[in-house]
Amino acid sequence: MRAAQAQAQAQVPASAAVSVPAAASRDSLGSASAAPSDPGAAPGTADERLAWLLRGLEYDGEVNGEGIGDGGRESGGREPRPRRARWRTAVIGGLALAAVAVVGIGAAVIGGADAAPAGSGGATETDPAPAAVPPAEPTDATDAAAAAGDVDAAAAPVVDPVWAADLADRAGIPEPAMLAYAGAALTLSQEQPGCGIGWNTLAAIGYVETHHGTIGGARLDDDGRALPRILGVPLDGVAFDAIADTDGGRLDGDADWDRAVGPMQFIPQTWADYGRSASGGVPDIDRIEDAALSAATMLCTIGGDVRVPENWIAAVNAYNPSVAYNNDVADAADHYAGLA
Repeated sequence: MRAAQAQAQAQVPASAAVSVPAAASRDSLGSASAAPSDPGAAPGTADERLAWLLRGLEYDGEVNGEGIGDGGRESGGREPRPRRARWRTAVIGGLALAAVAVVGIGAAVIGGADAAPAGSGGATETDPAPAAVPPAEPTDATDAAAAAGDVDAAAAPVVDPVWAADLADRAGIPEPAMLAYAGAALTLSQEQPGCGIGWNTLAAIGYVETHHGTIGGARLDDDGRALPRILGVPLDGVAFDAIADTDGGRLDGDADWDRAVGPMQFIPQTWADYGRSASGGVPDIDRIEDAALSAATMLCTIGGDVRVPENWIAAVNAYNPSVAYNNDVADAADHYAGLA
């Protein structure tokens, strides 16, 4: 069962609050243990408790009035998933699904594990930790600007472009997306050091949502904007929740129903709450740099310290309240961490 494997990777060392050694691997983060064969049996290890709980959820089929299915996955393709505007109770309660997806941020962005999501490539050898150009010392003014949703380009941390280009190539991630994920994680490490969001969590969500802005023939241009625009299905209650239009169709072009938009698939009302510009201008929902920073802000706001397993799952659950979705994000995050 994949969930048990994901939990095995969730043994994040205490030092993850600062950094994870570049040599971190699956072995250093723990190995999988067997899950109990009887869903009613008393769980033993942390791995067994998670597998036991997830199996129970699968048998029950519903938690908190919400069905637990395949998370909307479709064979041969998938529609972009809608962004929820409000936090909903985590379907897995207080157990971890994939805290390893939170790779610590110190002077660099690094991590470890190697379970590849479908369709991705790249070697699994580890590299030295990538350096980041030290940002300017934060001040009350920069804190206020961050709270308002703007990042001063001069004060924002800068990701090592050589590291980003190399990792993007090995991970199969478009370079603008790689820079966006790492930059957002570094920015949040400055603004909310108690959050601990990892670039690989953001990359995993970007992969599951839109294959980093390339789903359906889209691509990221030189400015990181997804073209043609990525629009989800109308949220008319048929495939997903019914969410009537909240912005007059300004972002999604639909004056009747909201749709998920852009490479990180925000719906308009959630973008209104969390949308930020990484360059200090007007937030652009189609631009991966802005969308990744907005997603990081949302995850940290909802999850708090996402190095805590149940907080990580609550934050990811706000993107899509599904066990399958959490598994998908956990698997992709494990894979990307292992390439760093």
